[in-house]
Amino acid sequence: MFTPPAQQIELMLAIGEQVWNDRTITRERIRALGDPPQCPPSDQDHLHCVVLLCNRIEARDTLADNERAADFVLQGGGHCLGRGFVKGYQLERLREGANSRPPGFRWAICELGRLHRYSEKYPTPRQMFAHFTRQGVMGIGPELPGIVAMHPYWCLSTNMMDRPGVIATDLEVTPGGYCGDGPARNWCPALSGDPERGGDMGWFGVDSNIQKGYGCGTIQYMDSGRAE
Repeated sequence: MFTPPAQQIELMLAIGEQVWNDRTITRERIRALGDPPQCPPSDQDHLHCVVLLCNRIEARDTLADNERAADFVLQGGGHCLGRGFVKGYQLERLREGANSRPPGFRWAICELGRLHRYSEKYPTPRQMFAHFTRQGVMGIGPELPGIVAMHPYWCLSTNMMDRPGVIATDLEVTPGGYCGDGPARNWCPALSGDPERGGDMGWFGVDSNIQKGYGCGTIQYMDSGRAE
């Protein structure tokens, strides 16, 4: 279900050359990160993966690049991410209080929604985000389509059961049909899917109860080794 690190490196090199047209992305830069971290075990309450990610300075640029990368990888299998975010300056941004992302390349460890599903104590993405902040945990944000790009088989196997849909609490987006500030800000990206269709990118209301089949993902960036 998850792509081994060595194959992720090859994917990132292909994305850099064919999607981002960035010839500074080289095998040597990625190797400078050092060895990828050991992935914690997954079980009925956790779904972990190791992922190679590239962040831009602005969250909206990270999201846009990651969406293009995900479509590039998925189109090889006849699939693409469905989404309808309004694009433009300040229409995709980190949620207030979210930790900034380290620019450049990093290995990261993600938990993909099994651990943080609906609970009476933290029933909405906003309340889960506040819980993450208090605990010093980083929720997934603009990285979500980047995780899809590195792990396309995971995306296509999302079934809203043992492989839940993933809500990216740390990013604000504006769904299609909305514009400006106000209630339109109260959305975050979410990956959903079913056994036949696979994963699709949409949005989830930050104050809506987390529905059955969804969970809020978390991410931990590795500090040892980096490629700016």
